[in-house]
Amino acid sequence: MHIIVLLSQLLLNAPAPQTVSVSMQSSSDKPGNIHLAVYDTEESFEEKNDLITLINKSENGELKIEVALPKPGRYVLAAYHDVNGNGKLDTNLFGAPAEPY
Repeated sequence: MHIIVLLSQLLLNAPAPQTVSVSMQSSSDKPGNIHLAVYDTEESFEEKNDLITLINKSENGELKIEVALPKPGRYVLAAYHDVNGNGKLDTNLFGAPAEPY
């Protein structure tokens, strides 16, 4: 009986999943995919060690999405518009992004 009470208390008091609504608009209205990465620390962003990666088709360079986060906290979001569909953020000769980011 005590186990049932304990389990019900855990379920009733469990934190609700955290979600964030993200709306993005690219500087390009071309079709393609928007790649969104979520990082849980500044260091993980610097090291490109993302916690969550989402890839969605854009409509006229726009995207609206709900992102489920694992726990309350602060996160870094980074996104780019993969206009040519090659699955990576293209850069120019100097390493600067050649696609909207």
